[in-house]
Amino acid sequence: MKILIVGSGGREHAIAWAVAKSPRADKIYCAPGNAGIAEYAECVDIKAMEFDKIVFHAKEIKADLVIVGPDDPLVGGLVDALELYEKMKTVYKWDALKRTDWFVDYQNLYTFLGVLSQRQLFVTVANALMDAGEPEKALEMQDMCQEVFPEKNFPLESICVGFSGNDYMVAQMIENYYHLGAADKARDLAVRFATGLLDTSAFYLGWGSLGSAEFETASRLLLYVADVCKDYGDKELGDEMLSQLEDLLHAASGSAYDIEGQEDTLKVQ
Repeated sequence: MKILIVGSGGREHAIAWAVAKSPRADKIYCAPGNAGIAEYAECVDIKAMEFDKIVFHAKEIKADLVIVGPDDPLVGGLVDALELYEKMKTVYKWDALKRTDWFVDYQNLYTFLGVLSQRQLFVTVANALMDAGEPEKALEMQDMCQEVFPEKNFPLESICVGFSGNDYMVAQMIENYYHLGAADKARDLAVRFATGLLDTSAFYLGWGSLGSAEFETASRLLLYVADVCKDYGDKELGDEMLSQLEDLLHAASGSAYDIEGQEDTLKVQ
């Protein structure tokens, strides 16, 4: 098989590394790629958003498979949203991820929360469907994500294992649910996510300066989720999240503090 990978970041590097291990991969190309990817693929000078050039090159090399790594080309229209939807529903298989009777080690977390973030995949498809005027299918993708990617194996909050990007996808899912009119689902997800963020905030707050970066990431995400809840009419829920964060700060330090939720800022004095 001739395979073309689109992108130039760490995710695409991991994809190229994995694809190169397959005996079915006869030739790998990457547009535009980078020095690290060049170890596994032939890099071509085409940017990820240059759709016409990518399509022309794929035809020129007679690519059997094109793998699009970054989100922007997907949302921008390089891949048809409805085609993505059909592949997510009928082509890609999720049975292994859905199982909860196997041990999830750090390599699994690294792969499915980090390098090949499954929540990011579903959110990207959902966003593309919303842009294409398909809200019902977008909602289906959000629900499907929660079904095939169980929290028992892959927690909503993963700052503690180094994958804050996953957390941003969960926050995006909450906002998407509200935007799609599924307020009950948004609230349910927000409550579970906020609980994890508060636990993480409490854990790293106890580390003092050693945990300041992780604490700031968790608390800012909590502030963002609280703002989303309030923006969509769930003021009581958003205020409760802020109140719990204030209680945590007070219990930990007893010092004066101020939370400015509307500006997504946290000030502790």
